[in-house]
Amino acid sequence: MPKSILIILLTSVFNLNLGAQTEKNIFSEEQHLFTKIENINIETKSGNYPLSKFYSQRPIILTLIFTRCTGICSPSILLLSENLMKSELKKDFKLVVLSFDPMDSLKNMNYFSDKLNLSENEQWIFGITKDIPTLLKNVGFSPTWDSTQQQFDHDAFLVGINQNGLIVKKS
Repeated sequence: MPKSILIILLTSVFNLNLGAQTEKNIFSEEQHLFTKIENINIETKSGNYPLSKFYSQRPIILTLIFTRCTGICSPSILLLSENLMKSELKKDFKLVVLSFDPMDSLKNMNYFSDKLNLSENEQWIFGITKDIPTLLKNVGFSPTWDSTQQQFDHDAFLVGINQNGLIVKKS
C-alpha cells in the first residue's frame, strides 16, 4: 500500500479524538515520524513473533491499550472496528493491538478481544510485549499512572507503520 493511502486512511477514517489530554501526556503527532520502529517481540495467541513479521507482510496500524481501562480503550477499539467495516481499504493492512500495561497477560488480551468480538478476525492481532518501555519511547507515547484512580491517564493512540517498519502517521 502506498504511504499516502495509509496516511489518508489514518487521518480520515480513524480520527479518534476521544482521550483527555493533559499537559503531562500531550504528544506531538510529528515526533518520531519516519523513524524505524523497534523490532520488539510480541506474544500473541498464535505464538511469539517479532513485530516485523506483521509490518513486512503489509502496513499495520498499531494501537496501544490496557485491558483494565475504564475509559478510552474499549470505545476506541470499537470505533476503530466500526470504521474499518465501512472502509474500502480494510484488507490492505493489519491492526496490531498491544497492551502497554506490564500487569496485562496474554489471557487478559485474549479476553479483551473476545469481549469485542474480534478474536476470530484475522486482520486483528492482540498481544503483549516485555519491551513496553522500548515501544513507548520509540513511538512517543507517555501514559501516566494515576494512583488515586488506579488507572493510566492516556489518549487513544494510533500509529501507522509501513512495510519498511517506518512510522508514517500518528493520531
